[in-house]
Amino acid sequence: MNNLNEINNSLIFNNRVNFAVASEKGLIKDKDSTLYSFVQGLYIRTFEELLLSKVDLKKYDDMIKNSDLDFGVVDLKNKLIYHHLSHMNLSYIYIRNFFFIEKLDNDDLNYFVNKIKSNDLNVDSKLLEIVQRTYSDVMIDNFRTTQYIDPNTTIAYGPHSEINDCPADSLCIYIHYGKNTKELTGEDYWDNRKKKDEFLEKIADEITSLVSQNLNIKVTVKIRHILAA
Repeated sequence: MNNLNEINNSLIFNNRVNFAVASEKGLIKDKDSTLYSFVQGLYIRTFEELLLSKVDLKKYDDMIKNSDLDFGVVDLKNKLIYHHLSHMNLSYIYIRNFFFIEKLDNDDLNYFVNKIKSNDLNVDSKLLEIVQRTYSDVMIDNFRTTQYIDPNTTIAYGPHSEINDCPADSLCIYIHYGKNTKELTGEDYWDNRKKKDEFLEKIADEITSLVSQNLNIKVTVKIRHILAA
């Protein structure tokens, strides 16, 4: 992430943002959410760096990539925006949370804003300290109709379905793979699919355990694939 346009593209806006608080803190002005976008993008980038420093997700990404089970990489037109905008540089694994940066206090928020205004987008120790201290609250989707609620609910990252629904107080991690690079038919295809499911379920369990232990948060890992994979 080297420029403001790059982090501006990280904004995935939704109607669960606390617009009153975001506006009061200057993140949204006259329906212009540009600053919210910039701050959120830098926050997500910092969180991803923190996460990778705690858990070696690249190891699991490489395990999938190097498997002889033929996990195709999702092409650009089928890649979801959360995956496309991730800065973790992983082929299969990405985070799908929104991150509600209006929850930051003014001092923490001002540090992000000043970094952006000076075009200094490097993740420094102060950003990491802020994110380390705040992510467990900032990632929780618990604002509804002008009030904060018990986060013990489910949100949908897309149309309601088992693959899109995730606990509102959970870090939601996706493993997303594409079509086979080699053509398989009949029993060979279904045998390959079964082995893929077993392989990825084991990886998902390990990631869930490691991230939960190292970040002390609830974690949900979802496995998504392109049809006919």
